[in-house]
Amino acid sequence: MHRYDVAIAGGGIIGLTIAYELCMKGFKVAILDGNDARMASSYGNAGYVSPSLGPLSMNIREVEDTARYFANKASAASHDYGKGFMMIKSSVDRINNPMIRMLIRTMALESKDWYARMSSKLGFVYKHSGLLEVYLTRKGLEHRLEQVKHLASILNIPYEVLARDEVHTLEPAVNEVCEGALFYPDDAFVNPRSVMKALRDALTAFGAVFLGNLESIEYDGATTAAVVVNDYNNKVRVRSFKTANASVHASTYIVCTGAYRVEGIDLPVVPARGYMLELRSKDKALPIPEHTILCGEHRVAISVHEDLRITAIFELCSVGSAIVEENFAKLLEWSSRYITFGDDIAIVDKWSGYRPCTPDGLPIIGRVGDYNNYSSNLIVASGHCRLGITLAPTTARLVAELVEGRDHIPDALKPNRYGL
Repeated sequence: MHRYDVAIAGGGIIGLTIAYELCMKGFKVAILDGNDARMASSYGNAGYVSPSLGPLSMNIREVEDTARYFANKASAASHDYGKGFMMIKSSVDRINNPMIRMLIRTMALESKDWYARMSSKLGFVYKHSGLLEVYLTRKGLEHRLEQVKHLASILNIPYEVLARDEVHTLEPAVNEVCEGALFYPDDAFVNPRSVMKALRDALTAFGAVFLGNLESIEYDGATTAAVVVNDYNNKVRVRSFKTANASVHASTYIVCTGAYRVEGIDLPVVPARGYMLELRSKDKALPIPEHTILCGEHRVAISVHEDLRITAIFELCSVGSAIVEENFAKLLEWSSRYITFGDDIAIVDKWSGYRPCTPDGLPIIGRVGDYNNYSSNLIVASGHCRLGITLAPTTARLVAELVEGRDHIPDALKPNRYGL
């Protein structure tokens, strides 16, 4: 029987970055991942590394929608509708807290430094050129500026307000009808597929093992996760991660399966589907932006990977639910208001995937069931929603330190805020 120091369930950007940090520290690591890279939300990510836009755009409406989803479930189960209301209020209060947003910014700045350092070592695409948040109307720009200016001052986020001619001077790909933009010089960009391939290659060179998907978690002395996770008089001790064909044994187990549920643990994570298109021009006339762009009114992300990538939409759903095909047309329609594509574009890839969302919009990072000084061997790193790329390296550092016995994880992110 093979035994590993650490078994990691999940091969998206969070799982791979954690695995890399642990391998760098000399741990023997197994990654339970499967073979379909398109299953990870990282596959269709815009690639933004956003110490500015991340904390500024933590979306209150999306948090309210996600919290309401969980509140309705809790209320229906307990018939306590006041409890559901308090969950929504608590979630909104947390996301509105400037200290929480400063935490996200600090983590994002650390991650950006990691990408800058590691891009040449690992051989992935990294570009620090800032981000343009472009608006079609003066009203839209001024409304956004009212939202941004106070919070940016508190969080020490630099930004510039650009008039129409300044936008076109900085980024010729933007349509002339656009009225203005906010420019965030701190923000950067990576090609997620490039990063993930580089990490997988490095992990293979380290001798890390890739196994099949995690299907269930087996605990010591219990048959169901509900008993183990909610019984704080007992230690949470995982016996093995189970795949379709084998039991994987380790000293420490880490779950970072994103929006995908696993039998044996019930995380407060709900999928929010996002959509992605990649475009290519037959005669190479497709405008190639020099900067990453956010289409302000429609919140559509435009970035350059192997081709031009467009991503958008936040659609709470369940894994396996039907894709709304009309949303791909919306992506094309909305983005074409900001940059001109021409008539000869070809769609070379269509994708939809699931962002893992928590009720308060913050990731869940830390040991599960680590109450009363008991030593749990189960760690969770999930719920990063739109900020998986932005927060992955810092998440990896925090988790790797936790495996080594040092807990530097901020309380605001720990699983015990949800009773885990």
